[in-house]
Amino acid sequence: MRTTPGRGFSAIIIILALLWLGQLGWLAWHFAPEALDLAQRLKLGSTTAVSPPADPFDRWLAELAHLLPADRTYIFVDCYETGNYAKMRYVLYPRRQLRLDPKATPALLFTMIQQEKVAFLILGGCNLDPHWHFLCKDQQTVFQTLPTAGPGLVLSVASNRIRGGFYD
Repeated sequence: MRTTPGRGFSAIIIILALLWLGQLGWLAWHFAPEALDLAQRLKLGSTTAVSPPADPFDRWLAELAHLLPADRTYIFVDCYETGNYAKMRYVLYPRRQLRLDPKATPALLFTMIQQEKVAFLILGGCNLDPHWHFLCKDQQTVFQTLPTAGPGLVLSVASNRIRGGFYD
């Protein structure tokens, strides 16, 4: 007696074919915007790749890479949670990065500047405590604001003007 594949086998084949067609439909729906853009570019004869718009933080980092000399040290004041310090360290390498939390005291800032011969101070997008507002005052001569177009503030530091020890 010979057995032939029954209805169960053909049902499995039909279910697999429907799942495969469903997957093709989902992919077509997911990539429809890119497919439409590609069709329009091919119709117009433009076959160059479209670059995605750059993130403002990435553009700012590119600007900082041109602004800061490669042999200098900078302090980056930003919240740890943003994760920007890692990206900045990678992009601005070989410059040396020292990271400070915004809750750090000015005494720690001045001590780090004096000991490490820091040339730049970069304030990230985190909200700074009120005791950091002295950096932007016109009367002081240690920090000078550099013109950059980005989410943070870049200050050049005259570390040779800092004398003595510091305490809170």
